[in-house]
Amino acid sequence: MNSIKIENIDKVFGHVSLEVIVDKDKINSRFIVTQDARLIENVILGKHFYEVPDIASRICGACSISHLLASIRAFENALGIEVSEEVEKLREVINEIEVVQNHLVHLYLLALPDYMGCTSINDLLRKDINLVKRVFKFNELCLKVIEILAGRIVGPTKCTIGGFAKEIRNENLNIALKILKDLEEYAYSTLELFLNIDLPKYKDIEKNHISIFDTEEYKFLGYYLQTNEKLVFKVNEYRNYIREEEVDYSTCKRCFLKDKPYYVGPRARLNLNWDKMEPEVKEIALRVIPLESPFDNIRAKAIEIVQCVKHSIQLIEELVGKNLPKAEKVEKIKESEGYGLVEAPRGVLIHHYKIDNNGRVTYANIITPTTMNSHHIERNATNIAQELLSNGENLDNLKQILTKLVRAYDPCLPCATHLVKIKIRR
Repeated sequence: MNSIKIENIDKVFGHVSLEVIVDKDKINSRFIVTQDARLIENVILGKHFYEVPDIASRICGACSISHLLASIRAFENALGIEVSEEVEKLREVINEIEVVQNHLVHLYLLALPDYMGCTSINDLLRKDINLVKRVFKFNELCLKVIEILAGRIVGPTKCTIGGFAKEIRNENLNIALKILKDLEEYAYSTLELFLNIDLPKYKDIEKNHISIFDTEEYKFLGYYLQTNEKLVFKVNEYRNYIREEEVDYSTCKRCFLKDKPYYVGPRARLNLNWDKMEPEVKEIALRVIPLESPFDNIRAKAIEIVQCVKHSIQLIEELVGKNLPKAEKVEKIKESEGYGLVEAPRGVLIHHYKIDNNGRVTYANIITPTTMNSHHIERNATNIAQELLSNGENLDNLKQILTKLVRAYDPCLPCATHLVKIKIRR
């Protein structure tokens, strides 16, 4: 049995390896997260619930806002705290702009080099410096919106249990609105570029997927989940449908939906919710739905960028003229259990906590999108390897396609150290 390794492939968030083992006619793949276990759930135990959202927001720099909001909403759910419609709308905007910022970094700086014959951003600079300049301007505008509304994108300071830690003034909403309108041009140019990229031709045979469910809007904050088989359930019922499983070769668990692998993220969201997008974006989505390949996650992200920018503009326009007051401190504490559900940039994120009468956390379970996608990546890697090897594809081309596959899922592991190892043993 020969062993072939590809090391130091960049353009993913974190340390991960993909191993494809070919033993006669049997092929098996392992998605191996190689960085140390974070043990965040244990760190949270014993902490007062007011401390936990700030800790949770440090789980991941890329998805800091999503973790913060999922944690906040879990404790609000546990304590029966209902926030105003205005607070909910502004949280939706903040999360959606985090999605935009994550998507643009992945699309331009991590995925695009694969399709322009580049190995790094330096190559991309040499090939099209104006494109890279636009990307950095796009990113800068997103960060400005987040700074105005949430304080900062990593470890946001303004979001808290019950609303916002500081009053959100009307003047800040107007500034954010102006920047969001400037973002539209960048969103549409991104859409045009990535809808026309020539992606690998591969149809996913593992079709199970889930996303947040809402009857009217394409939402990133919610209380219900839906599957491609039209099953809808509350987040507090997730354990009836989603099973987590530890593996001995990775620090990342894998998940099953009714004992089958499944995927989450932009492709899942579009396939299940495209009809709830803004009218103009819905027409665009109709051109590509259904998205049947994991590589289509790239197109889904480009469409979501436009959706999120347009929807955020709409929400801010509805909020202009309304100052959002500072949240009141929670005084009534009871032993309780709560669930927070957010669509992070890479997919469904669940935070589940129990607290005692003193407000101390006695139980914590956090399921991230990459955990949900990990087994789906393995199954698709196996299927692609089986298909290409049976057609006589050489190993170099196979390795290139598998690295593109990993990057298409955009795993967040969650520390941007840029390392993938792919090993193929025969």
